[in-house]
Amino acid sequence: MFKSYFLHIHAFYEDFKVFIVTQLNVVPQRLWVLVDSETSLPLLFPLRFLVDRLSLRSASTQATTLQALKFFYEFWFKKYGVTFCFSFHQSGYNTLIAIEELEAFFHYLECGKSNVTELRIVSHHKPATHSWTNTKHVHAVIRFITYMINTYISPRYMDESPKELSRLSSRLTNRVLMLRAEFQTGKTKKSQKQFRSLTPEVVRIFYEIIRPSSRSRPNPINPFPIGEIQFRNYLICRLLLNYGLRVSQLLLLQINSIKTNIRGDQFSLIVSSIEDDIRDPRLCPLIA
Repeated sequence: MFKSYFLHIHAFYEDFKVFIVTQLNVVPQRLWVLVDSETSLPLLFPLRFLVDRLSLRSASTQATTLQALKFFYEFWFKKYGVTFCFSFHQSGYNTLIAIEELEAFFHYLECGKSNVTELRIVSHHKPATHSWTNTKHVHAVIRFITYMINTYISPRYMDESPKELSRLSSRLTNRVLMLRAEFQTGKTKKSQKQFRSLTPEVVRIFYEIIRPSSRSRPNPINPFPIGEIQFRNYLICRLLLNYGLRVSQLLLLQINSIKTNIRGDQFSLIVSSIEDDIRDPRLCPLIA
């Protein structure tokens, strides 16, 4: 009888696994974190997302983003009986498994988080205006998936050539962007100005001006103070021009944005982006 009762409780728990968004005191700031209530431990991939990306955001943005991930993890567990962390690891860091479930996840939210087996999936369904909140949840999950693409489509985790990984990353990113466009929040975006590319002669003159001074080759036309500031600003300009980065992408670069392959003889630069509707709290003059 006790065994039968235990199996009943275990089955009930499997159907209603609980994930909790809670706040931690991490000096000098307070961070929100997504926790598995069974183990009382943070979920691995949302935790990495928090440390690498969300910790730069406000507490309210952390909370709302992790709440959306909480819904996604509940959806995933109801459908597959395991956590998304487990599925993602077992798949060999294949982000496509998450991308293919975005539409079903949206319908799960629209149906009031009902049983996933009862959902009717309609192809190319576009969210209605009353679905603004659910659309924002999907956008938050898309930002999480984009982070996973940028982090795990890498020689560190996959034994493929940098060229093949770059192609895979581009395909997955484009697919995510297409899906994001289908889930519009109704906000009108600012018109984009058209800029023409710099000519080779302009680039040459610019590098001549920005070149750091050295003892053997002083540069009197460099407008910045001699020393580390000149060298820093030179690196900033090289990254912006050579890789075509936007300022927001440049500001998101960290030491761990440079990834090595398994053999350690090649390097890749992992570039991230901030969504148009998110304000970067680190806004400040780029060059001192």
